[in-house]
Amino acid sequence: MINLCVLPSTASCRKAHRWLLEHRIPFHERNMNAQPLTETEIKHLLQYTYNGIDDLISTKSNAYH
Repeated sequence: MINLCVLPSTASCRKAHRWLLEHRIPFHERNMNAQPLTETEIKHLLQYTYNGIDDLISTKSNAYH
């Protein structure tokens, strides 16, 4: 099962959601505004990155700036 963590107001999240639906790929959607990641979940995700936090955060986002 794919876990899709989204900010509903972003175009890239809406595109990912639509693509998964169009390809009939099952997924669980999590609204990051309503249910942010916990510290434990962030640490778990970091285990799968090469560049640490830079691989998880979009530097183009308004929240980053």
